[in-house]
Amino acid sequence: MKKKDLTALSEKTESELLRLIDKRRSELYNSLAQIKSGNEKNLKKSKNIRHEISQLLTLIRLKQLTHKEEK
Repeated sequence: MKKKDLTALSEKTESELLRLIDKRRSELYNSLAQIKSGNEKNLKKSKNIRHEISQLLTLIRLKQLTHKEEK
């Protein structure tokens, strides 16, 4: 994910980010199934999706921490 994408995602709410994570996880499962069946040629696709999921989870955690500090 590019830096511009991360800044755009940081403006979204936690629920929207959670929906994106669910979508990415379903993409990950589909990608893994395609890799195992031999249909997917890009073998790094699952690694990239896992990386994006971790970035989204980090954004959610940062939002939670900043929200607690404000209170």
